[in-house]
Amino acid sequence: MNRFAMILAILMVGCAGGPAPEPAPKPPEIPPKEYPVNESFQILPDRVIQGTDKEAVALSPTSIKTTYFPGERTWTLKSDISAFPSFTSPQMPILEALYNLTLEEAQLNIKKEGTLMAGKAWTGVWTRDISYAIHLALGIVLPQQSMNSLKFKVNALEQVIQDTGTGGSWPISTDRVVWAIAAWDIYTTSGDKAWLEYAYRILKNTAEKDLANVVDPITGLYFGESSFMDWREQTYPKWMEPKDIYESKALGTNVLHQQVLSILGQMAKELGKPAGEAKAWTDRSAKLATSINKEFWLADKKYLSVYQYPSQMGNLLSDKTETLGSALAVYFGVTDPAKSKIIMENLPVVPFGPPIIYPQHAHANPYHNKAIWPFVTAYYGLAGAKIGNEAAVSFALKSNIRVATLFLTNKENLTYDTGKDKGTAINSDRQLWSVGGQLAGYYIILFGLNPRVEGLSFAPVVPDFIQGPLSLKGYPYRQAKVNVNVTGKGSKIVSLQVNGVEKGPSYILPTTSTGELTVDITLEGTGNLGQIALSPLLVGPRDPQGLKGSLSADGTFTLTWRAQPGVAKTEIYKNGKLLTTVEGATWQDTSGTSGVYFLRSLDEMGLGANYSEYVYSSSHGKSPIIVKAESGIYPEGSLEKDETQSWVNLVKGTDKLLSLELSILTAGNYNLSWKYFNDNGPVSTDNKTGIRTLKVDGKILGTQVFPQRGGAGERFGSSNSLVATLSEGIHKVELIFLPMNENMNIDINEAGIVHLEARLLP
Repeated sequence: MNRFAMILAILMVGCAGGPAPEPAPKPPEIPPKEYPVNESFQILPDRVIQGTDKEAVALSPTSIKTTYFPGERTWTLKSDISAFPSFTSPQMPILEALYNLTLEEAQLNIKKEGTLMAGKAWTGVWTRDISYAIHLALGIVLPQQSMNSLKFKVNALEQVIQDTGTGGSWPISTDRVVWAIAAWDIYTTSGDKAWLEYAYRILKNTAEKDLANVVDPITGLYFGESSFMDWREQTYPKWMEPKDIYESKALGTNVLHQQVLSILGQMAKELGKPAGEAKAWTDRSAKLATSINKEFWLADKKYLSVYQYPSQMGNLLSDKTETLGSALAVYFGVTDPAKSKIIMENLPVVPFGPPIIYPQHAHANPYHNKAIWPFVTAYYGLAGAKIGNEAAVSFALKSNIRVATLFLTNKENLTYDTGKDKGTAINSDRQLWSVGGQLAGYYIILFGLNPRVEGLSFAPVVPDFIQGPLSLKGYPYRQAKVNVNVTGKGSKIVSLQVNGVEKGPSYILPTTSTGELTVDITLEGTGNLGQIALSPLLVGPRDPQGLKGSLSADGTFTLTWRAQPGVAKTEIYKNGKLLTTVEGATWQDTSGTSGVYFLRSLDEMGLGANYSEYVYSSSHGKSPIIVKAESGIYPEGSLEKDETQSWVNLVKGTDKLLSLELSILTAGNYNLSWKYFNDNGPVSTDNKTGIRTLKVDGKILGTQVFPQRGGAGERFGSSNSLVATLSEGIHKVELIFLPMNENMNIDINEAGIVHLEARLLP
């Protein structure tokens, strides 16, 4: 069960809630009365103060009292955390107490089986949760439990498991490769070659399967849902079904695919694989990085888009951005330093933190929409530290310190407008990746610890609000225990000593280091603090609904749709290009040319909604060619009928194929898709996506997916489309099952096929 399904179950017994919205660069003027003023907060050495009556006070290194809730609440350390690295900060007792609270929560998230649960309310071991948390910090403090958890998320085919999700999991959701950044971090910290061999084998199998099924040959990008935002209606328009999400390309997910390719190249080199093997992975990684920079860049906004719409819409970009994908692109160096600087200066934030997306969707209550998630805030801070934007670092640290001290736990999320822990769909205490994100603020930012293949490097960033000195004792690095003392502020290292010997600012502690080592670092400010884009709480207008198209005898194509409240104008798009902007809810195209049409609503300020569903016109007089499945060749006993239609059941097995003859009268490019059903689970969860390979005239054209539709309202739907260039004449079209088509369930991989649709493209 995924978060969406669990949330539904909780809602049914009386819980309610949701996430928070985001900001944009150079937004339009907003009347102040429409947007409530947030309570300000400040971080002081021994306390966090919000408004006039809320504060969290460090009573001691092991106790914090908060007045945020009605009646005082106090956290007092109950666990033995002596095995972990210790942190001391005599001038900042609130930091010391928060560090100890977070270590206790890390320990409480260990399951009895030795794996890591996703949080107090989420007892499962989930691929993305553990991977982000391990990469942020838990691989350092809980190395064995981290390895156990990563191994737990490997299936019988020795591939990473995509957790249950939209339309039946992989390949609708494809961010399972986040496993790679956690696995690589464990190796660079431990130097464990046996682990490296294991991780390389798993990731190689996983990446090869993705290369065969989820790469768009035109853009070079990977298909699939946005990473971590697995409650689809929070971040996608309502009209987008799982097959549409599969056909889209998401920023964060593509950055993760770029990283797994890069990491495979580094792993191959470390393991002494043939040079060509390492180079092949590295070259693919570089090529994908180029595609990400080209395909997701919104030049007018100076940041990256959250996703591309399906290719039928001209690979149009959403004009929304997302914090996680942007931060990952900057932190991992997918964007170059100049572009990274621009992104971090323009990525919208609101007073309580960086929102997950920006602007917000009107149709979804807070969870990923209209929300701030501390682990995403942590990555925003890491990205700021990577490029020397101290304003972003300070903003991220303050946001996460506020949340955990006032609430006395590392919460899952908070509402973007009020900063509260109530009002979201669900909100777990001691959320695993929030715990990891809080610790990353200490290890990666304040102490600048960065385990690499070459050794342990140091790049601390200490914002102005933090009073030093800061000390970390017992940080585990391979065969050494490292103590780090940081004095001063800023990010420029003026002195770095190891056991009293000056080593210089670029020093890297060797991987062969042993015993106890003490590193003393002195910082001074550069005077160039950078800037952030504090932005208004923008919520876009409601999306267009009910778009329909009709073609008259004279070739006029008429669009109609349902007007939505708050919409001032509607943009009309054809073949991915803006044609015109109209008022009202109808429009006619008298050009007599065929095309793909869709809309976008605008409010009075010019803020746009999501793009609508698309409709085709066939002004060239060529209606789609329909070939019924029952007219083809298929396994005996697989044909079924009801009172309205017939279908062929495709059940997993090498002999279970469907072969049809497609007669083409007009040569050209055709979209090939299938009318089908898949009753093996709802749209929102489970892992039984039907997957097959499409062959045309004996050549593999690509992968066709048949997502679960059990909760879609309409039993029958359309698969994804593949484009084939077809000459006049008869063509053989086959759906076959290959080993690369194994889904996450493995046992159940099937669909009922009604017919093939071949549509001549404009």
